[in-house]
Amino acid sequence: MKSNTKIIQKYWKLFNNAEYEEAEKLLDEKCKVIWPNTREIFRKDKFIQANIEYPGKWYINLEEMIETENGVITIAEVYTKNREQSYYVVSFFKIHHEKIVEIKEYWGENASPPKWRIDKGYSSIY
Repeated sequence: MKSNTKIIQKYWKLFNNAEYEEAEKLLDEKCKVIWPNTREIFRKDKFIQANIEYPGKWYINLEEMIETENGVITIAEVYTKNREQSYYVVSFFKIHHEKIVEIKEYWGENASPPKWRIDKGYSSIY
């Protein structure tokens, strides 16, 4: 199973370096990428092309990686230069025969908390 974490570390490193075509080689021919937030499903080539085109270069801060029986779960901060766009993504990778066969990702935009919660002392900013 340790090879699964190496595959995903490599995947995120390639995305961080904008080496999308190399990252595509880690995906199985029938790999599907699912984004439940927007109800989209991508096939391998279209997923890579979408990342090349928009916005072109992502920076990745891999914060946590958890190995599962048949894959890996990651939590990463994904952002563009100068943090013009910044997100957290929780990704569930399924791996079979050392290839990624499915990625299910939940994206959340990074934002400031509502002022009213801070003002009332319900939360604080870290």
